[in-house]
This record gives sequence, C-alpha cells and structure tokens, in this order.
Amino acid sequence: MCSSDLRGLNSKSFCLMVLCVVSLVLSGCFGGFLAPLNLEIPDQRILAGEALHLNLKQFVDCKESDDLVFRIVSGVGIICEDVYSYLPALDESGLYEVQISVNDSKDRESSCVFEIMVDPIYCDITLNASPLEGGVISGGGIFQYGDMDTVQATPSQGYSFTGWYEGNDCLASTTTFTFFVERDATLVACFFEEKYHVIREVNGNGSIEISPDKETYSFGEKIVLTAHPSYGWKFSEWVVDGNRFTDESIVVVVDGDKSVCASFEREEFALNISISGNGSVSCSPASSGCVYEYETLVEIMSIPSAGWEFEMWQGDLDGLDNPGKIIMDSEKHVTAVFVKREYLVEVTADPPAGGVVEGGGCYFSGSEVEIVAVPNSGYRFKEWSENGATFSREN
Repeated sequence: MCSSDLRGLNSKSFCLMVLCVVSLVLSGCFGGFLAPLNLEIPDQRILAGEALHLNLKQFVDCKESDDLVFRIVSGVGIICEDVYSYLPALDESGLYEVQISVNDSKDRESSCVFEIMVDPIYCDITLNASPLEGGVISGGGIFQYGDMDTVQATPSQGYSFTGWYEGNDCLASTTTFTFFVERDATLVACFFEEKYHVIREVNGNGSIEISPDKETYSFGEKIVLTAHPSYGWKFSEWVVDGNRFTDESIVVVVDGDKSVCASFEREEFALNISISGNGSVSCSPASSGCVYEYETLVEIMSIPSAGWEFEMWQGDLDGLDNPGKIIMDSEKHVTAVFVKREYLVEVTADPPAGGVVEGGGCYFSGSEVEIVAVPNSGYRFKEWSENGATFSREN
C-alpha cells in the first residue's frame, strides 16, 4: 500500500490496521516464541562422607514447563526425581567437576558445569604413657581419614610394655602398632615397673645386712651391703654378679635380679708355748709360727730333756695329760712344766757285818752324791758295785 492510499483511508480504518499489526506482533512474541531454559548451579563444598543433595529445579530460571528432565553429562553423583545427590567416601577428597543438562518436551535444553570441593576428614591421634616415666612413645598426630599410622613404645629401663589401650580395650600387645585412622582417638601405652630380687648367700660363718631390707627393689635403687662375721671368723670378700669386692660395706645399684655372696674365713690365733725347766714340746698339726685357724684342735706333746720329767701344764691348758689337747678359739698361752728327775741311791754293806755305809737317799738327776763306807774291825773296804758290776774302788 502506498502512502497516497494511506492518506485516503479514514481514521477508523487506520486504527483497525494498527491494532491488527500490534496483534500480530504480540502473537509472535508470546504465542509462537518460547523463552530458553537456563540452568546455573553454584559450586559446592562438603566434607568427605557428607551427603550433598540439590533440588535441581531451583537452579532453572524458566519454570513454565513441568516436564523438566535432568541428566548427568559427566562427573560424579546421581539424579533421582530432579534431585542431584553425591555421597563421597570417608577417605575421598579433592575437586570434582560435574556437568548436568536439562531439557523439556518443548525441546528446550540447557547445561552447566559446577565444581564440588570435597574436604578431607582429619583425625587427631593422641598418645599418652602410663606411667609417664614408664617409657617413650611416638607416632601420634593429625592424620587424614584412611591414612595409616604407626605408633611405637619404648620402655624405660626397669619397665616392661604391656600393651596399647583405648579405654579398657587392648588394641595391641606389641610395642609397634599400625592401624587405619578412622576417627579421633586417644591411645595409652601401658607400662609396668619391674621388681627385682636380691639373693643372698654366705660362705663360712657370718651374716649379711642389707639396707634397705625389702622383698623386692626397683631399677636403679641403691642398697648398702654390710658383712658381719661371726666370732672366730673374718670377712674375706663379696662376690656380686661375678664381681669381687673386699670392703666389708659396699653400695650396689639394682639393675636386675642380684646375687650377692659374702665369704668369711676362720680367724687365726697364736698358740704361745713357754717352757719351765728343761724340755721341749711338739704340736700336731704342725704350724709355722704356731698360728692356727679358729676351732682347730691342737695336740701338744711334752718332751723332757734327759734327767727331767714332765710335771704338768699351766695356763690355758692344765692337767697332766701328755699329750694335752686344746681348741684354738682365741689366742692361747700354755706352759709346759718340767722338773728334774729324782733317783733313789740306796747303799748297803756286803756283808752287812762288814761295815757301815753312808750317803744313800733321793737325789735329782745330775746331783753329785758322796757315799762313804766305814769297815768294821776285821774288815776292809773292797769296792763299790751296782748290780754285781764294779763301778769304783775309791772310798
């Protein structure tokens, strides 16, 4: 239609034409043209093991259609009844990219890509020792779920390891324990203090004093050992676990079960012998210097010199027994008493009527005796004889 034709139309016809045009335009915009779908899902952040659920319809900005169909183009998760779900494993972590598309029955379609950040679960493994001085422990700390942790217990000297415990539960009886970390946990390494015995032994006669005197001792405890010899004995040496010591009192550090032995030996006492008169003595058993061990039985034999005889013992040994016997339980002093032997000199006249003899009697050995023969009238002295043998013709 040209402009001249338009000018020929009346105003009523023109208005009708404009309305038609407007009607055609509106029909094209709202009746024949469909708005596009637009799917926009924001990035998500969750913990491992935490479920993610998204109602996907809320992320579509054109909701005229009720027949939206969602599907996962790529990535993790599932869709069920317009709900996207993803449940990462407890040991799963990282950044995951997911693409989801949507379409409807009017062939409208949209898709979007969003990211899911899965943060790992961290577990705190706390270690304690009971008692604190019982040992050294290592291996605890912060771990990601599913990691392996190895804990180690090293007992202190004098302690033994009993086990790894969580509460009242024994997890392991070995000093090294490896496990999967699945949660926060407090593990206790339990130790017990060793107790040691001191075994005493005595050689000889004596006793051992231990201070402090107890049934058992702890590692590193100091004890004082003192040897007390019985009468007549003297201390010789200590033997402690094969080591020898000569001091009567020593200090020993307990580092395990101990074997201590105190050895005692007999005292030695002098046998002092003196002589009164002329003679000698012999001792059995013989001993250099007449020194004897405690409780030795000694026989002492007196040996008189010629012309002498043993009379008795004096001092720590008395009596007339020869040999005499004495027990050496202390220093002894013994005197052997010898006296000169006495002899009877008996003089007779032969024949008795021949005269008178003088000078007879008892004399000590070695004494000079003068005997005199006085013949009677009609007789003369002939000789002195003994047992029929002449021994002198002098008078």
